Formats: sequence, structure tokens, C-alpha cells
Amino acid sequence: MAILSSPLQLISSTPVTTRSFTAATLGFSLLYYLLRWHDSKPYSTPYLTLIPGESIFYPWTLVTAGLVEVTGLELILTLVFVPVSLRYFERLWGSLETLKFILVTTAVPNFMSFVVNWVEYLVFRNADLFLYGLEYHGTMALQTGILVAFTQLIPEHQVQVFGLLKVRVKRLPMAYVTLSTVMVFAGFQSPWINIQWGWLVSWVYLRFYKKNKGDAIASDSYGDRSETFAFVSWFPPFIHTPITLLGNFVHPLATRFHLIPGSGSDVESGYTQLPGGPRAEAERRRALALKALDQRVASSVAPPKDTFQPTELGSPASPVSPGTPASEMGRGDHHDRHKSAGEVDLGIADLEGKGKEMTQAYSLFCLGNPLLDMQVTDGEQLLKKYKLNENDAILAGDDHAAIYDDLVQNYKLTYVAGGASQNAARGAAYILPPNSVVYTGCVGDDVLAEQLKAANKREGLTDAYLVKKGEKTGACAVIITGHHRSLVTTLQAAEKFELSHLKSSEIKPLVDGANFFYVEGFFLTHGVESVVFVLNLSAPFIPQFFKAQVDQVLPFCDIVIGNESEAEAWADASGQPDKKDLPAVARALALTPKSNPSRPRTVIFTQGPESTIVVSAADNAEERIHPVQALKSEEIVDTNGAGDAFAGGVLGALVDGRSIDEAVDIGHKMGAMCVQQVGPQFKWPKVQIL
Repeated sequence: MAILSSPLQLISSTPVTTRSFTAATLGFSLLYYLLRWHDSKPYSTPYLTLIPGESIFYPWTLVTAGLVEVTGLELILTLVFVPVSLRYFERLWGSLETLKFILVTTAVPNFMSFVVNWVEYLVFRNADLFLYGLEYHGTMALQTGILVAFTQLIPEHQVQVFGLLKVRVKRLPMAYVTLSTVMVFAGFQSPWINIQWGWLVSWVYLRFYKKNKGDAIASDSYGDRSETFAFVSWFPPFIHTPITLLGNFVHPLATRFHLIPGSGSDVESGYTQLPGGPRAEAERRRALALKALDQRVASSVAPPKDTFQPTELGSPASPVSPGTPASEMGRGDHHDRHKSAGEVDLGIADLEGKGKEMTQAYSLFCLGNPLLDMQVTDGEQLLKKYKLNENDAILAGDDHAAIYDDLVQNYKLTYVAGGASQNAARGAAYILPPNSVVYTGCVGDDVLAEQLKAANKREGLTDAYLVKKGEKTGACAVIITGHHRSLVTTLQAAEKFELSHLKSSEIKPLVDGANFFYVEGFFLTHGVESVVFVLNLSAPFIPQFFKAQVDQVLPFCDIVIGNESEAEAWADASGQPDKKDLPAVARALALTPKSNPSRPRTVIFTQGPESTIVVSAADNAEERIHPVQALKSEEIVDTNGAGDAFAGGVLGALVDGRSIDEAVDIGHKMGAMCVQQVGPQFKWPKVQIL
């Protein structure tokens, strides 16, 4: 039984659609071999594979042909590559959508190949060649579709081909198509037609028809209209013009005949033109990694990172998002908010071209450590190797110096814009009108900083970075295990922030004009000069090892946000009698002396998927419980950044004038949205939250 336990465990842990596909492919292929063994005549199995002249009587072969591999080598390669890929999709999309993807990318290419062969027969009248000379079989079309799907999901990932050649995922589909074309011209048999249709059909399906399941926040949507997945993106730049013209003709025509699903929101988002034109609003979650980014991170012996989940707000109360233990936010009365006496020095960098934009007032001012997240899944071995906790956030020490190079060299990574306050600011900007949120922190003059700026611009967040020449932008190793994540941050330029930046002629007007301030607890590791009214505990080590800094700014905090681990850490450091009694800890923190008693402090403690606790000194420190709407396990994709998303939702709601209770509920919605995406991302096109 010990020998069988691992295979049986693997089978039982494989999702149902992937398991069924694997069994069907193995079964139909073995049946094909058995039938051919007893009958050696060519094409003696027209009821399994697709033969244009025969299959008109066996329509089911449009599907079964895609489940038959006629050689042992093809079967082995299929069983090695396809189930692993489908398993990934099924956990992301669900069983039904994965099944639909398999059927579409198998049956439709087979049908189109069938039609092409019949057209060729009608033109050339050569039945032996076009009707009976070809046998379509195997998963080539599906394999091409899988590569297209990976291009949609993780375009910038690097993979090694046969351990020799490194290539980005987005290059693989056309490389596969090109290779099949070369094989045809070189005289080798290749299912060229099927592969061509597999690429086109899978792109059309994913672009326009694949159902994106709705939730409590948003209704169902279809397709992926993002710019990076546009039709023109598959081709080299020198032919973009004719491809764009073709798209401008075909897309409106298909829309007019209702061949492409559309909606009013599609029109608003600019989806009514070809799939190659500009549509910045349609940009969805995309890995930010570029070759230069990999080189930059790899060249650093220990790239420091600071992408924690802590966040704080200068006035509004901010709750923590469901299912994510790390970020919190501060809150205050939206109508009675004013800045603290000039203690904040926000860094601004690179304001060229932003002059007019910077002169206006922004309701929410966020301050923190801008970082780039380096995400890796199934990181159990990394936790053991570097002695990390599965649900924790720490600053990198000497023992962790090698983790960044280790990730780049040995793991498949996803790069995402991060940093607790920056994530929260992006979340608030997501639900607020344009030009409502401005964010500052310190970055280096490198490609990582440019990627952060691009992400902010895409999501409507105005950044006012302090740029340090010759420094590297901070980074954070995000080790994901199941629904947990461990963060290891190296601050680099982020810890070079200067108070003078907040007092500069570019930044001071932004501080003076803001009604709400949000500061992540991680920022306390630099000192307290730049921290104003709201405090986000951010991580357990903040109250443990930076208690003096916390105590120094706490009197000025209107709202304090933390998760259960951070609450316990503060209780332990403060000598509370029972650190496990979260309502009592929240009351003690809420009643801690405040510099301005006219604005009583509110404390928000999140507990992952459990209810959020809210205690306000204004309500006799009575606890209020906010249940978190539970998600199914299969709906949870990645919990990284969910706490920050929660904080962003709270902030945005408070800026909009909502009550603290309403703000917490909106924070829960944003957190729920985030955990259903890869990394600290949100749904695109935008979903109406407020």
C-alpha cells in the first residue's frame, strides 16, 4: 500500500475534468491500438479518428479524434504535457469551463479541417487525397490551445525547452505553429491544418466567449479584451498595420451579426473596435516581468523586497480583507478630517509631464514602500529551506539573502506590482473616480520602477515617487502554499525615503489638499517622521520589534488595522493579559491615549475568512462583528494582497463618505475579488463597487 499511496493520492487530488480527459485519452488510444492490431487495413477505425470521406457518417469523431494518439511516443508526450496543463486551468477556471475549453479546442478545429478538406475535394476532385488520404487524430489542436491559454494567463513566464533554450510563454504558440509549417515544407507529416485552427479557435474562444464566473461583486462576463491579448499582438510589428486594418473590418462585421457577445460595458470600455486598437481600460492582470526585469533581479545577490500587506490611512478607518492576514487600514470621520501638523514628508520622484496633474487636490494620500512582488506557488520546500512560516511577513535577513536568486534561477515566477500601501492605493483608485488617490514612496532608477509606474497608470493611481539615482527598487519574495503566503521583503530604495520629499514644492500641496492619509506599518521601520494619523500594523514583527515607533505614532492614529497575528503581537508586546481575546485587545488598543480625543480611535482586526472585529472608542468600546462571505475553495486563486485590497476598499468607501460599517463590508468585497485573481489584482473591465 505504501508503494501505491503516492499514485493514488495524485489521482485523487487531480480535478475531475483533467482526470476524465486523461482516462479517455488513454482508453481511446489503447482501443485504437487494439482495433488496428486485428485489422491492418488503412483507416480501419473511422469511428474513432476523423477521416473526411468517412466521418460524415460518424460525427462523434469530431471529439474522439482528439482523444486518440496513434503512436506510443505521441501518447506519452500527451500524457506528460496536457493533464498537467489542464490541472492548472481547472483550478483556475473550474471543471465546467475547462471541459468547455477542451471540447471547443478539439471539436471546432477538427470540424474546420473537415470542411477545408471537403472544399478542396469540390475544387480539385481528388477524393483519394482530400477525403481519404488524411486521418486527423491526436491533441495537437488542444496543445496549441493550451499554449494560447498560458499566453493569456502568464505571458512573461520563462520556460526552458528541453533544458537548453529559455523562452517566454507568449512566444510558444507561434513557435509551435511555425515549427509545424517548417515540418510540412521539409516533407514531414504534420497535422498542420489542425494546429492552425487550434491556435485561431482557442484565441477567439478565450478572447470573446469564455465565461468568467461572476460572484457577489460582479455578474458573469465573457472573454478577455485586454490589449496584451489582442489579435495584432501575435504578429511581428512590421505587419501590425495590415493586421489592424483586417481587424477593423472583421470585428465590427462579426459584432453586427451578433457573432461576438457584447454589452454596454464593453462599449464603454472601448471594446467595440478591433482587437488590436488601444484599450487601456481593458488591461487586466498581467505579469509585469520583462527580460530586463529578470536580469535586474537575477544580478542582485540578494534583491531586497518590501511588499508587505500592511497599510494605513491618515483618517478613515480601514478594515482588513477576508482571507488575507496582513494588511490593515486606518479610519477616521470622513467629514472631520484634517492633517496632522506638518509631520509628513512624502517623497516625490519623476514628476516630469505630471505638472498639471500634480497641482490638483487628491482626497486620499498614501505613503509606503513600493515593491515588486516575485510570486512562486507550491513553495513548501522554500519554507523549509529558509525556515519561513507559511503565513507570515518578514524583512529579509542574512539567512534569506539567497532566496531572490534562488527564485529567479530555479522557479517559475510571476511578477506583480506590490507594496502594502501601494496595493491599497490601487484598490481605492479602482472604486473611486479618476484623480482621487495619490501615492508616494521611494524607488530606484531602474526598470522595476518603470514597471510599477506603468501598473499605476493603467489602474488610475497617480504616483509621486522619490527616485533615488543608482539605487534598486525594492522587491518581495511571495511564497504561496495552498491558500497561505509567506512574504520576505528586501526594501532597497524603499528605505531611502526622505522627509524632505513631503515638504517639497511638488508634494506639500498634495499633503495639504488631502482629507485622508494611509500609511503602512512597514514604513515605521524607517522612523516615524513621515507617518500621520492612521496606522496599519502590517505584520507581527512591527509591534514586536518596532514597538517604540508604534507607541510614538499611535496617539495620532484615528484608525488602526491588523489581522489576528498582528493583534496578538501587539498584545504580547504591550503586556495584555490575554492576547488571544481579540475583542479585548481591540478595546485596549482603541482606548490607548490619543492626541486629539475629539476623534475617538477605531480598531479593525481581520481574521482571514472569519468575521472581522471592529471596536470604536466612540461606542463605549463595544465590539461589532462583520461576517465575511465565505468563498468555495475552488474559487480562491491566490490570497496574496487580499488584505491590501480590503484596506483599499475601506479607504475608497470612507473617501466616498460611507460609514465605517459600510466601509468594512466594501473592503470585504474587494478582498474577495482579489483572492479570485492571480496576485494583488482586480477584475477588468472595472466592476462597480460603490
